[in-house]
Amino acid sequence: MRSPDSTYWRLKAYLLAQAPAPRQLLRINALAQELGTSGTPVREALIRLATEKLVVYVPKKGFVAKTLSAAELHAMYFLNHTLLHAALEEARRGGVIRNQDQPGTASVAPSTGMKETDIAHVTAMLFLRLANEYGNEEIAAIICNLNDRLHHARVAESFALDGLQEELQTLGRLIDEDERSALVEMVRKYHERRISALEAIHRELLLLPFTNARPSP
Repeated sequence: MRSPDSTYWRLKAYLLAQAPAPRQLLRINALAQELGTSGTPVREALIRLATEKLVVYVPKKGFVAKTLSAAELHAMYFLNHTLLHAALEEARRGGVIRNQDQPGTASVAPSTGMKETDIAHVTAMLFLRLANEYGNEEIAAIICNLNDRLHHARVAESFALDGLQEELQTLGRLIDEDERSALVEMVRKYHERRISALEAIHRELLLLPFTNARPSP
């Protein structure tokens, strides 16, 4: 029998790999069959995911897929930038020694020819690395949650913006070289670019479940 925690991680990975339609009903029995487990650990996992705002519980209906509104997307870009900027600015001004002993701090080398889901994954790893190395546990925990909640939006970015691989390669290089001032500027430009293109990104986000170019399960 699989543990509830195992089911949680497998269900989260499954939902992030999909592009469910907005407010799509997440049927517990169907998910249990897909994951090869029973309904109880799936229900418990969905409750946990609802507290993380990855799914939504609707009374008398059940759990439904969460799709960000444009306002929510803007707020999360803003929060992601604010937290990373604060950590980097403190490190730059105070000469803080980087913490390279935390999980998620391994070097990430974006390569050419990445798929949309690869770009989303590498983006998440780079931002988690920044949070771990220049921030603290609280910042890293919030960035980790934002990574999950922004996953599909970052896939959508691949259809709305160009030059993402080069952008991530530059970000990875600056982290490797500990270029703190340049990282502050890079993180600012990264988020300002997405906020400026918010309408296009949100449109692609809503189209993800209905396009042949969506990420494969």
